[in-house]
Amino acid sequence: MGNRRLRGESGAIVVLAAAGMVGLLIVLAIVVDLGYVRDERRAHQSAVDFAALAAGDALGWEPAPDGQAGCTSAVKYLQANVADLPGTGLAVPCNSLPATCSGSSSPVTVTDGGTAGRYDIEITFPVSDTMISDPTVTGGLRNNDGLPCERIMVRLVSSADSFFGAVIGTDSLEIDAQAVVRQVPSSDLRIPSFWLLEPYDCDGLTVSGGSVVTSGSSLVPGLITLDSSGDPAEGDCGGQKTTIDTDSNSTLQAIGPALPVPPKIQLFAMNPSDTTCLSPPEHACDSADVASGSLSPQPVPRAKRATRAPVDHKYNCKSAYPTYFSIPIAGCSEGTPAHIDDLRAAIGSAGTPLGFQTWSDSYGCTDPTVPSGGLSGNWHIDCPANPGGQGGGFKLTGGTVTFNDGNIVFDGPINLQGGTVEFNQSNTTATLSPTCLLTIVACIDQSSAGAAWVYQRAGDLSLSGGGGFNATQTAIYQHYGFFSIAGGSPPNWTSPTEGPLAGLAVWSEKPDTGYKISGGAALLLQGAFFTPYGTMDISGGSPVSPLEAQFVARKLKVTGGASIQLQPDPDQSVSIPPAEPLLIR
Repeated sequence: MGNRRLRGESGAIVVLAAAGMVGLLIVLAIVVDLGYVRDERRAHQSAVDFAALAAGDALGWEPAPDGQAGCTSAVKYLQANVADLPGTGLAVPCNSLPATCSGSSSPVTVTDGGTAGRYDIEITFPVSDTMISDPTVTGGLRNNDGLPCERIMVRLVSSADSFFGAVIGTDSLEIDAQAVVRQVPSSDLRIPSFWLLEPYDCDGLTVSGGSVVTSGSSLVPGLITLDSSGDPAEGDCGGQKTTIDTDSNSTLQAIGPALPVPPKIQLFAMNPSDTTCLSPPEHACDSADVASGSLSPQPVPRAKRATRAPVDHKYNCKSAYPTYFSIPIAGCSEGTPAHIDDLRAAIGSAGTPLGFQTWSDSYGCTDPTVPSGGLSGNWHIDCPANPGGQGGGFKLTGGTVTFNDGNIVFDGPINLQGGTVEFNQSNTTATLSPTCLLTIVACIDQSSAGAAWVYQRAGDLSLSGGGGFNATQTAIYQHYGFFSIAGGSPPNWTSPTEGPLAGLAVWSEKPDTGYKISGGAALLLQGAFFTPYGTMDISGGSPVSPLEAQFVARKLKVTGGASIQLQPDPDQSVSIPPAEPLLIR
């Protein structure tokens, strides 16, 4: 009896087992198909992300965003990187998109019209606010969404055969991926007046003592940018310190017209979503400085550090650079010469370069008496520092030494204790030769009214007392020394207007806090003052007109009631490259 019951129940077990196997197969089918879809969607999303970034690069901004160019670039990327997309016959009518865009432009979408095989491609430009509205954000837009004309959308849809279609009741699965990129305007204030490279510490830019510092003018929007993260775990940012700071009696401001983009103070330390300065533990900026008007306008986040790379690329283009306080510096692919390295190699560490006259044999190192009409030609001032590095060098306590033209090499310190030195004061050569406009190699003995240089092999450049310093269209290279132009007549220091070093006033990489410039109403500065490891101190001065200078330093402080306004000359300054496109959806 019991055995018969067991034999009868065995059939039920088989049925249950079979039903369980069907369920298991369905689950397995779903897992396999969904895994396949997930992998395919990941590949699709990667493709459209990079296609959108390519579109953003081509979209550009000047004279206006070009949707047709952005679309063409996206399609080319997809053709090159999506394996089974047709290489020929694909037709996306990019010329139907707006070639220019304004606030009144409506979104336009173009498709491949069935020419992309199992794929559907859509490109939309411009992208309206409603198309990217985020319901979790008040107003629907995020902090970096920008304007419709700055945005382009790429969408890729495909159908894939289901491995177990008969089991799960469908023969194909749809895979849909899209990306929206924003191209930040390339005209977005690419020439900073104050460009501070300190990567971690606070007090990167401080203004105190009743000083007034202005970036920009009524015609040119100003830009101030700081690279510091303001993170106490990385740098000196304890207590109430901030990366940018003004005292209650001082003012730091970026001014200028609102178009094409408004004046800005950009801080890497601000979080991308920040719209105001926050109190510690955030150390970007102090909301009290903004509220009092001593810091204006309200600083905004900068997505990436500016780094020193643009200066290196312009004047010393190389495929690789050492890191800067552990911050990688992108290699230069522009193919221009490494002018600074070439100059170092040509001058060397000792001896008189070919084509130069030797100084001490003629005039000596302390208070030389030179012709009243000045000196002409290239000179090697073979006045080294004393043994041990103290004293020596080229020294003036009075009088004036004028170099009418030529390039000058100093072996040691330049100490001006009441005397005045002048460079390139009356050069009769109108312009450099075509070769020397492009390279320093074989041109170290060439100068012009628009281009000369001074090379200091060792030691500092120090002006104190009642002397003066005038460098006209002259770049100063200090191999290891700082400059302190203070206590005398206001300096007149302008960068070359032509040749490999055009726009460079000084290149000095000594880690030091002794860099200083002070002056009065006659202060005249032009070009890039590049001191990436130094703290620059600017004090005094009430310029009658804006200074066409920019300061690229590790840190900078303005003190002593200084009143300065910087408006870099676009032709004599270093630009930050256009911002890279941002994936925003």
